[in-house]
Amino acid sequence: MFWGPEEDIKTALETVEERCRMAFAGVPNETRRPLADGTTVFERVLPGADRMYPDTDSKCGSGACPPTPTPTC
Repeated sequence: MFWGPEEDIKTALETVEERCRMAFAGVPNETRRPLADGTTVFERVLPGADRMYPDTDSKCGSGACPPTPTPTC
């Protein structure tokens, strides 16, 4: 059963289906925040191949970026 704005029902169903499929593959690689009632809520995806926005990751770790100049007074 879904309860909410009609325009959100399709997305909610797709999200529940996706999470069910992920559960068969194991525990998702993510950070969750515990709540007082013992449940948790999603916070963020952990670093790795399945990051949500990999294009924002720094490429400088491989030495591809020039060194940052140190300011002088």
